Amino acid sequence: MARISRTRLKVILWQALGYFFLVLGVLGMFLPILQGFLFLAIGLLILARHAPWAERLLNYLRQKSPRLDRTIAKAEVKTHQLRHRAEAAWREWRMRTACRASLWRLRMAELVRRCQF
Repeated sequence: MARISRTRLKVILWQALGYFFLVLGVLGMFLPILQGFLFLAIGLLILARHAPWAERLLNYLRQKSPRLDRTIAKAEVKTHQLRHRAEAAWREWRMRTACRASLWRLRMAELVRRCQF
């Protein structure tokens, strides 16, 4: 069975998330509960990094409307900040978990050493 690299898995997950938001956006166009345009915009912003057609569509929308261009730029800055914050939190969590596991292994080794005759 072929193994998927971690970076390729990230790309696949980001694309799946982008398409999920696009589907939510289309559903939101017909359902009064969901915000269709918001989900479409989020999906396009996510997919613009991985799908050339989404990037072309986003650039076309930016050229058509300067006001939309400013809004998209603000959204990109905000998502960049949120992404870095989430990555930092993830790294911190992994480090704490690794430290706890190491401490647990040290304690277990000490207990085993004490119990040996």
